[in-house]
Amino acid sequence: MKEKNIPLVAFIEVEGKKLPVKNWSEKGCTLNSFPEELKAKPWNIGNFIIPFEGFDLVIRDIRLEIEEDPSGVKCHFRYLPYEQENTLKSVINMYHMGQIFSIENLFNVIRKEKTKVGKIEEKKGNPLLPLITGIVLGILITYFIFKVL
Repeated sequence: MKEKNIPLVAFIEVEGKKLPVKNWSEKGCTLNSFPEELKAKPWNIGNFIIPFEGFDLVIRDIRLEIEEDPSGVKCHFRYLPYEQENTLKSVINMYHMGQIFSIENLFNVIRKEKTKVGKIEEKKGNPLLPLITGIVLGILITYFIFKVL
């Protein structure tokens, strides 16, 4: 399956530097530039941030491998856990379906995923439900912290 690059606003945060992303997919992203001192490293650890109205979706501690390219600087996401890659795929699918990004909309997607996971657990005993619950709680905590501040 071909990766879907989308122009949805996102940032990479590495060593305190927040860098705007040109386009991205669940496998990586392209930036206009990357700090020279960080390019010299074989890989960097950073956060991938997708800002929404009222909250940010943050994929933390992603291993980034940097590659120079004529279109910009490519950051490949390496060793991304399945659940994080799936979260990025869900956001991409929502974008392509034209859904409005809001906390309520994201909860609806998570509820649907929870139902799917429940059915999978009944059939295969898959332990994804605690993971999705953890993601939901993380989003809720982030949302309420930023709402209070």
